[in-house]
Amino acid sequence: MLFTDQDAKTIMNAIVAETYYCNAAFKYLDYDGGLQMISNSTVQFTRQDSLNDNCDCNVETLVDFSFFESLGLGKDLINKYKAKIKREIEQCGILSLGKTNDNETLWKGYSSDGSLGDVICVELDPKKLIDVLKKPLLQVHYFEDASQKIPVSLLFSGTDKVLQRFFFYKFYTTKFKWDLPHKKQWELEDELRFVDVTIQEKPMNRIQVPINCFRNIYVKRTMDEDHVEGIISCAKGIPVTVL
Repeated sequence: MLFTDQDAKTIMNAIVAETYYCNAAFKYLDYDGGLQMISNSTVQFTRQDSLNDNCDCNVETLVDFSFFESLGLGKDLINKYKAKIKREIEQCGILSLGKTNDNETLWKGYSSDGSLGDVICVELDPKKLIDVLKKPLLQVHYFEDASQKIPVSLLFSGTDKVLQRFFFYKFYTTKFKWDLPHKKQWELEDELRFVDVTIQEKPMNRIQVPINCFRNIYVKRTMDEDHVEGIISCAKGIPVTVL
């Protein structure tokens, strides 16, 4: 199926629309990662090939390559195109965020021992981040099965690269409700994402942002007092709340 540029613009607006009314966004990190983020006033875009879960943003799972077959291309040429697209996707960066500070799935996901005392949750101002990063904040959508695969034809349509950009935005905001290999219910994460579709040379790209992008820092009561003091000492006036 081929989309027009107007189709892509309409759909892309739908992806972004829900987040216009998002009053807060939350970054969950382990203690060391959180401390680094707060100390340096940075946000981190992580390349697809460096994500914690290799099932996240998986090309074979999410992309419909039947367009190549419809053109009568041979298997070797199709595999060549697949490899090229995979390389491009792997070099894009993602900044994943939660919608609340009480998402137990995210608290547990970043805790190494299950105590939640080694996790930091940083509240960010999404509107200020959008202004600084010059990127839309996207809503991740969760689907039951592979019926929502993204047609690779988007990369070969259009005249002003809107469709190509839409392909990457759609790719990075599509997840299935279940990650069956890990028995993980992704839908419970209820994510928002910034996506950098330019080539990212390093696995992690840290971008400095103004301190007013940070609103609050949340930790659990199970965190050691010394660790809480460590956060307060580098918080630069950002409130620290113990939950």
